[in-house]
Amino acid sequence: MKLKLLLLFSLVITAFFFLVSCDTYDKVTTLNPKTGRFNAYNVNVKITTASKANTDTLKKLIIVPNSSYWIGMVKNMNYFDEIMTFSDMDMDITKKGLADKIPSLTDKIGLNRAYNLYRPFFVLYFTQELKNNQLYFGLALYDPGKVETIFENKVFVNHSVLDRTDQKTMYPLFNSLLDYLHGLEKIKTKK
Repeated sequence: MKLKLLLLFSLVITAFFFLVSCDTYDKVTTLNPKTGRFNAYNVNVKITTASKANTDTLKKLIIVPNSSYWIGMVKNMNYFDEIMTFSDMDMDITKKGLADKIPSLTDKIGLNRAYNLYRPFFVLYFTQELKNNQLYFGLALYDPGKVETIFENKVFVNHSVLDRTDQKTMYPLFNSLLDYLHGLEKIKTKK
């Protein structure tokens, strides 16, 4: 009897690790060449903000959080001409002698000063919201020139670790952002 329970327990643990190992956590991936999207589960991504933007400016420079995951994912979107982290931009501002005029990149005033004195850019960042005991992850695209968020999406995240995989959260969010960016391009070409 003990042997059967031990075998059953081993089988359950193996099955659990097999299920978990199929998906990834914070793993940079490339677009599927057939679909032009990141391979993701079909989850409901809600768009909460989607405003028009100047795509010429938007494509030139995007600022992302200081992590290789963000740099890799945004690079693999194949949309932006240049990608910088906040640290990269801070160092470049200092090199150009603008640190006295742009003392901070952590608030809207500092970002607006950097946009006007350094060069135009947009900021992409991660959002997390707990609403009515429900957790949501999202992406937001901020325009420091207009001092407003021009795009924001979110996806419900179950409290289970199994639902926090890239395929169920981040990849669908990045795909939603890609849809928005390509939609802006279509509007531009119709003009």
